[in-house]
Amino acid sequence: VYLSLVWQSGNLGIAYYDVSNHQIYVMADVPENSEFLLLKQIIREVQPKVIVLSTVHDSGLLACLKKQSSSPMNERPNPSKLEFMPKSDF
Repeated sequence: VYLSLVWQSGNLGIAYYDVSNHQIYVMADVPENSEFLLLKQIIREVQPKVIVLSTVHDSGLLACLKKQSSSPMNERPNPSKLEFMPKSDF
């Protein structure tokens, strides 16, 4: 699963591609605060192998994603790899 996300002006946008069934899933933009509770829940449920985000991103978002990937309390056996794309490509 490849998950792409953007967090801007307090709104979270997410889409992901599941290679096992060749489906693209798109979530409508939703309000999200700086604790990223919804994002953490989605990552737990979707279990993406790769998370793609723009090179221009919020530092709080990046800190949350890194913590999710490296936390010893992480329930996931294979943490997500973060990949960054230029803003113009993203």
